[in-house]
Amino acid sequence: MTADCLGISKVSVNKSFDEITNKQRIVELFRRLNDGGTKLSSFDLVASVLKGFEWEMEGFLEETLKSYEEIGLTQDNLIKLIFLLQDNHKKEMAAIEAADVQFAIKNRERIKITLKCLKDFLINSKLYYYYKDGNRSFIPLFFIAYHLFHKQISDGELEKYFANFDAKNTEHPRMEKWIYHSLINGVFKSKGAGWIPYKTGIRKLLDKMQHFKNKDFPTDELFQVYTDHPITFTRSYAIDNLDELESSFVYYLMYDRGQTIRINDIDHIMPKSILDSLNFESAKINTIRNFQLIDFSTNRGLKNASPFKDWISNHVTDKAAFVKRHLIPADETLWTEDKFEDFAKSRATLILNCISTHLK
Repeated sequence: MTADCLGISKVSVNKSFDEITNKQRIVELFRRLNDGGTKLSSFDLVASVLKGFEWEMEGFLEETLKSYEEIGLTQDNLIKLIFLLQDNHKKEMAAIEAADVQFAIKNRERIKITLKCLKDFLINSKLYYYYKDGNRSFIPLFFIAYHLFHKQISDGELEKYFANFDAKNTEHPRMEKWIYHSLINGVFKSKGAGWIPYKTGIRKLLDKMQHFKNKDFPTDELFQVYTDHPITFTRSYAIDNLDELESSFVYYLMYDRGQTIRINDIDHIMPKSILDSLNFESAKINTIRNFQLIDFSTNRGLKNASPFKDWISNHVTDKAAFVKRHLIPADETLWTEDKFEDFAKSRATLILNCISTHLK
């Protein structure tokens, strides 16, 4: 089923509205008409429009999405990237024009190489699995890609841009520093970041980035954008603010940037029921200091019913490996629930040291 089959272009156009409004009405009608039968998205309509402008767009879209869906490149993100590369943060899918198609076709090899280089960056920065295993915000990747795309170097040079990332490439650490501090502060999360990332965030970052085409990646200037907005952001990490950081990224760093994080994997180290019976405050019990990622094969019932020291002594085969993996204090005198506050403080220090090492 296509937009043309439904006669959308004829039914929804109202000459009293401007072109963009009519296109938005077409998208909305397209959504409503697809409530039954084969479900189509607004991207299907946009893709149809793009292919109407230029037949080569179909192959470009399909190939690019298939190649980079593993790092979170969705249909919407690909179209938004095409707009951002042209310094347009306002345009939405319904406002696609022939000029956008011409830009994409003219630069399709450059765009594909940019995305390949972006993937290399994620692999080198050990962020590949963070993006591969979760529904992460693509916003920081827009601006890494934007910076790479606008480098005044050949496609061949760009394709090999990060070949020497650990030696002579000065851009890589600047980008890595920016994205790590941004992610751990959660500046791109949909709620609670202090701005609307997909609106205000993209606009303010693009306003800064477009002044640094073919210059050094503007790490400090982008940090200043956060400060000037202002949103909740810090580069001074301490035991006291661990729970204010973006927990999914903290866990990713804690578990050596390789563990798949699912909400059901998170479990208390010292059982909540026992700590409740000892009258510890809920805020002290439900904290990253007392959380770990646990394997689904672990018997949760048995674990949650047993004091931590008894459980680890009787049910963990390789105690040394478990302690190291989960950043458990090595001092076994702290493993009893009556010493919980000392245990939590000691573990917070281990967590802070771990994430500080990665952030360096």
